Order: sequence, then structure tokens, then C-alpha cells
Amino acid sequence: MNLDTATLHWLAGLLEGEGSFLRPLRQQPNCPQITITMRDLDVIERVSRLFQTKYTIIPPRQVNWSVTYKAVIRCTPSAELMRLLYPLMGKRRQLQIDQALENYVEKSPEMRHVSHNKLNETQVREIKQRIALNQTSKEIAADYGITIFTIREIRQGKIWKHVTLENSDPVVTPSKSRLKPDFKSRDWLAGILEAEGSFCPAPPSAPNSPYISLAMTDEDIVARVGDIFDVKHQLIRRRDTHHKDYYLLRLKGMRAVEFMRLLYPKMGQRRQAQIARVIDTYQPHDASNHRPGAKLTADNVRRIRERLAAGESLSNIAAEFDVSYSSIVDIRLRRTWKNI
Repeated sequence: MNLDTATLHWLAGLLEGEGSFLRPLRQQPNCPQITITMRDLDVIERVSRLFQTKYTIIPPRQVNWSVTYKAVIRCTPSAELMRLLYPLMGKRRQLQIDQALENYVEKSPEMRHVSHNKLNETQVREIKQRIALNQTSKEIAADYGITIFTIREIRQGKIWKHVTLENSDPVVTPSKSRLKPDFKSRDWLAGILEAEGSFCPAPPSAPNSPYISLAMTDEDIVARVGDIFDVKHQLIRRRDTHHKDYYLLRLKGMRAVEFMRLLYPKMGQRRQAQIARVIDTYQPHDASNHRPGAKLTADNVRRIRERLAAGESLSNIAAEFDVSYSSIVDIRLRRTWKNI
């Protein structure tokens, strides 16, 4: 499976939100699988091409439900893809991959190091040196883009038995994984927002404040998106104990629109329609015009800033312009009318 880095990052983001990494069934003990189910046909068609498989159509179980589509990749191709994706996934998905590959064995166990393994003898020798230095399996696995179970099998001598350490072998620094994860990749961001994001138009009361939101139970993934957006997330606690708490972040205003424009070419048809609607209804601040729904104009705000700079009382300014005291505070602190 030849995937370029951008496509692999996009697929990782999408599967982080909508995918499943499944253990082999008892009747097929050597066949782990990756599945993804969505109602976006164009997205599933793209995934199916990457999986080199056909998708299936799942009829709606209720009248008001949508048709969904499912793509599945199984056995050796699935195991190879899991290993490729592993460095890009969040903690929960990495655990699922570890479990899915725990008992997976290549078709020819004695030739595992030749057939499908992503390691070569030099890398295995480096790994054994790091094991001798008591480094953790998790740390080593992350550097080589493989699972912790592969490290454990090397440690226990189940695989790569023919590669041994000599006393004269120097201690070397670990070689880089074939994949260099980019945790601020726009392709990864497009994938996770395709799966779990929302592109929302501004409310009538604030026509210049459209937003992108993301809500997930995986804090590490929400935090990763927050690093890209440079915004903080918050914990939302559920009153209903049957539902999990989740983490929410929102990027609002002009920066949200800028990100939407950057992401638009990478999104599926449904998300592109959402973004187009947001951009069509977006009303940015215009320094020369009256702000929709506001009592003040840009000229008013300039005069208020001049009088604030001169040290005039906030109460007097609020009374003269017929606005609340808090509105003047917001202008002084640049919570509002930032562009003036």
C-alpha cells in the first residue's frame, strides 16, 4: 500500500474519528481489520480506493435515518496499515492497534523479518541495544513506528532470533521511523474535522463570529487540534451518567474563516457545502461601516478609544453613547471591535 505522507495523515485523522481497529475473530485468528462507516459517499469512495477494496451500502433502519457506507480492510494489508498509522494515532487508538496486533503472525512466521515487517537487521540491532539499556517498549516503538508488542516479541526472542548483539557493538542512536509524524498537519486536521468537526455559521446576533467546533472524549486529540488552532479546550460534564464526559473546543471569527478556506479543498462534499454556507454569510468587521446589530459605529469606537486614552470616566462615556458600562470595558480591553 503506497500512501504519500499527506494522504496518510488525512487517513489517520479520519480513522481517529470514525474508524475502528478490531481484533481478529476466533474463526480468523490471523485477520485483524480496520473498518470505517460514514454517510458521506464521496469520502468512503476515497477510503475504499486507498484500502483497495469495495465499500458496502447499509440501508437505514428507520425512515428518517440516512443511508450509510462502510469500507473494510482485513488481514495482512490491515496489519500493515495499522503499523503505518500507529505513530499518528491518539492514545486510545494506539491501544486498539496494540490489541488488534497482539497475536497477529505473518503467514510465514520464520520469515517474518523478510516478508512484511517494517524493520531491517540494522534497526533490530539498534532496538536490542536500547532494550539492553532498559528503555521502555513504548518509547522504542514510537521511534520506529511499530507496536509495543513487536518490541516485546523481540525482547522475548520470539522474532528476529538470528540478529544478535556482540560485545563490540557500539551504542547507537535510534534510526528515524519511515514516517515522520507532523502533529500540525493540515491534512490530519482535515481528516479529523471531516469525521468529528462542525463548521457553523455565525448567529444573527453576531454575524462576524462563525466558528469551527470539535467535541470528542479523547482529550489528547482535542488538545492536538487546539495546538493547531492556538485555542484551549474545556471539559464538558454530562448530567446523565450513562453518557461520557467530553472535551470541546471552538475557534471563532476571522481565524475560523481563514482555516475554513485553507481546509476547503481537502474536505468532502458535505463539509465543503457547510464551509461555503459559512463564508457566504460571514460579515467581517468593516472599519468604514456600521457594525450589524450594534449601537456603535467605527467612528464612535475611535472617539471612545481617544477618550479612554485621555483618562475619561467609563461611566460618562457609556452615558453619552447610550451603551452599557460593560460595553465600554470590552472596548477598552479589546474584547470587541479589535480591528479599530
